[in-house]
Amino acid sequence: MKKLLCVLAFAGSISASAQLIDKNDIIISAGGGIGLYKYQFTDVTNNVVNPRDTSGAWVFPFQIEYGFNRWLGAGLNFTYNNYIEGDSATNESARTIDFAPSVNFHIPWNLKKFDLTANVGYGYSNFRYNVNDNNGGVAKAGGTVFFFGVNPRLYFKADGHLGIHAWYRFVQYNYPKGEVTDNSNNKYEFKLDGPGQTFGFGLFYRI
Repeated sequence: MKKLLCVLAFAGSISASAQLIDKNDIIISAGGGIGLYKYQFTDVTNNVVNPRDTSGAWVFPFQIEYGFNRWLGAGLNFTYNNYIEGDSATNESARTIDFAPSVNFHIPWNLKKFDLTANVGYGYSNFRYNVNDNNGGVAKAGGTVFFFGVNPRLYFKADGHLGIHAWYRFVQYNYPKGEVTDNSNNKYEFKLDGPGQTFGFGLFYRI
């Protein structure tokens, strides 16, 4: 945390005079990071509620943002989560794909290189879990994702277009109605929900 505050303080000390986002600007960003989640799985068919379990994932976000003015923008977010399986001997894989609009708030400091952004969003999420064995179990669910966070950006040059950014997000997933099936025609319903935190780094480009 101290290192992050030092980075923000250094970026904030850069001299002022430029607007880093303005009306009709388009900013495209992508990156990679890590997510930590606390999911609770409920077997609805058999009325079994399992304790929350910690899951890790590699997170790959992509965003297109449109600027309305120097302090407000709207984003369209695509996020792919590839969950990390703890047992390499199993042929299991899990992923989520999120599509969510967001509102992005830019602090109008008029700095040349540093842009501190906060965002909040809500949208659709798709969950899939595969067990690649002879039984072929698959769990699928559609639901929602809510998030908010901060996204500091640092341009490589004053009044430039290309830069590096970091992000932190709190996320909340909710899949109220999912289904598990296998090759033996077994089937049952489940629900899945849980909070999480993601963070990472990436690049962005302003058009």
